[in-house]
Amino acid sequence: MAHHLATPVTAGWLKPVVLMPATLVTGMPADLLQALLAHELAHVRRHDYLVNLLQHAAQALLFFHPSVWWLSQRLRIERERIADAMAASVLPSPLTLARALHGLSDAPRPPAAVAPGARDGDLLDRIRRLAAPASVPARRTAAGPILAMTLALTGFIAWPALQAARPGQAPTATEARHILAQLPGIQALIASSGATHVLLQDDASGATLLGRAENDAVPIASLTKLITAMVVLDTAPDLDRRIVIDEQDAQATAASASALPVGTATTLDTLLKLALMSSDNRAAHALARSYPGGETAFRAALQRKTAALHLQHTTLEEPTGLSGTNRASAVDIGKIMAAASAYPQIARDTTALAETVATAGASLHYRNTNPLVGAQGWDIRLSKTGASTEAGRCLAMRLHIDDRDLTLVLLNGRTPRA
Repeated sequence: MAHHLATPVTAGWLKPVVLMPATLVTGMPADLLQALLAHELAHVRRHDYLVNLLQHAAQALLFFHPSVWWLSQRLRIERERIADAMAASVLPSPLTLARALHGLSDAPRPPAAVAPGARDGDLLDRIRRLAAPASVPARRTAAGPILAMTLALTGFIAWPALQAARPGQAPTATEARHILAQLPGIQALIASSGATHVLLQDDASGATLLGRAENDAVPIASLTKLITAMVVLDTAPDLDRRIVIDEQDAQATAASASALPVGTATTLDTLLKLALMSSDNRAAHALARSYPGGETAFRAALQRKTAALHLQHTTLEEPTGLSGTNRASAVDIGKIMAAASAYPQIARDTTALAETVATAGASLHYRNTNPLVGAQGWDIRLSKTGASTEAGRCLAMRLHIDDRDLTLVLLNGRTPRA
């Protein structure tokens, strides 16, 4: 018996002890005293003393967070409700425990303790629940507060890491260098490309992690085809419409090789994939030629798209990129990539590994011009390559690395590819 307690209390974990106030033992009827003991034994069975210790530790760590104090109180209430329900299940009537709790209502409330006590929680509410038991099982009612407390503690522990990453906020110069240091594959790719114009951008914040002459307008070769595809898709075309490759397509792209023979009939959907995935110039020219209103209307739409995307360093004259007059800065290519990512077809086609096209004579097999697409360790969401004597080797990618979305633009690589 304890002479300085006002209510029953359970203490200890390995060898729990129920402490009963001397005044209750001598002054409370035996059946009510038995009901209170049943309540305390429920705490013992549930190891609530240990849970309470952990709860107090969480409060000490998160003392500054008002939500934690509210959650902690809710947890105490639910813990008492569960113990009440367990005790009521072994008593002749729940009303016995209700009367016992009513007998505690006049006792002075002790200061907050680590050990759970029968007086904890909303006493009047507990009595009402025992008088009219709730239909929801008591064990389930605790899930919400327990989960919330766990999430709060997890958030506290994870906060320093979240602060370090700060997604959606522009990293400082020091943070940018730290992020870049954690991307050895990107660093190696930039170094091996020999690109004279480079942009590495954090997509969440729009911040530049690495820039090198990124505002200079230079030839972009087949990166042009990204805007060609957007302009075509903006008309909501019938992707199953069949288009025939003609002499006009062959003559306009005579400076480059194409496996698509004149007379090949294929769908607009396939032409988009060939232009984007394997950078076929005849396919790209056929898209512009078959644009509603013809090539003149296509070029006008090209200029409108350039203006709509606020491309300040971009000049586009034709759909393939064969002309050196098609120029843009790395920053503008970054904007083009961001806009293109809103077109599911472009994201799908630029990351496709291969495509087979049936012609009158044979089946033509195409592969993605970016060897990193599908490569282990590279999660590429959108991609486009380009190469010409004037433009050098160009590459633009949106990719996901280490929980971070990035855009990489490399222009004027030192080893041109056909």
